[in-house]
Amino acid sequence: MPQQVEHASPVKLSSITTDLVSRKLRIAGRLLAYDFDTTILLLHDGDNGLLVDVSLCLNPYKSMRWLRESNAIVMVFGYLEQSSSPLPVPALPYHSRATKVNHYLVLRAMLAQEAPDLDLVLWNRCLEEGIA
Repeated sequence: MPQQVEHASPVKLSSITTDLVSRKLRIAGRLLAYDFDTTILLLHDGDNGLLVDVSLCLNPYKSMRWLRESNAIVMVFGYLEQSSSPLPVPALPYHSRATKVNHYLVLRAMLAQEAPDLDLVLWNRCLEEGIA
């Protein structure tokens, strides 16, 4: 019998806390900034942000153009981890508004892809109502 894969729990960015550390999560948000040296991006939705390590998702033979597009809507699957030291936040664009980021939490992405047709308002509403 094939081994079952652990499902990723869909979670709003505003709901991410240390209580979810070590869990496999599915999150969506807008790309605010990306650091090509550390392969860490900052995903945000409203005032809330989360650091995402996409190093496992990068492919030298495939372009990920959305990493260069500010405000691209992105869907990410991965495990939430807590760091013992604060992680660097990618340089934010000058026009960006203040975003709450826990510098000790990072989502280690196993899959990250652009989701241009995803309605983030509907995504968040479904999660609030327990539909997703």
